Amino acid sequence: MPARDDPPAAATGSSATAGGGTAESFLTARLRALPQPALAGVVLACVLVGLLVAGVVGGLLLGAAIGLLVMVLAVGWSVMTQPERLLRIAILVLLVAVSVVRVVSR
Repeated sequence: MPARDDPPAAATGSSATAGGGTAESFLTARLRALPQPALAGVVLACVLVGLLVAGVVGGLLLGAAIGLLVMVLAVGWSVMTQPERLLRIAILVLLVAVSVVRVVSR
């Protein structure tokens, strides 16, 4: 039996998925394809309308903005510096707090 000189797949950093593709989810791939200004505009619109509309609807719009920001954070996490990560997490915590207050308060 001849000896193999190939390193294992884990050592080369290649993915274990079929076809050699990455294990990205469908949403993550779609987020990467969107233009950054369009995504920023959608998030900004959700936050502004969520802050202006009272009650549950405002909280849900803020929740949608939080969900989009979490996905964007997950996509760019590996290339962010520590201060960038902390700032984005602080913004998410602030938005979560505001959305909870909007839903709970009358």
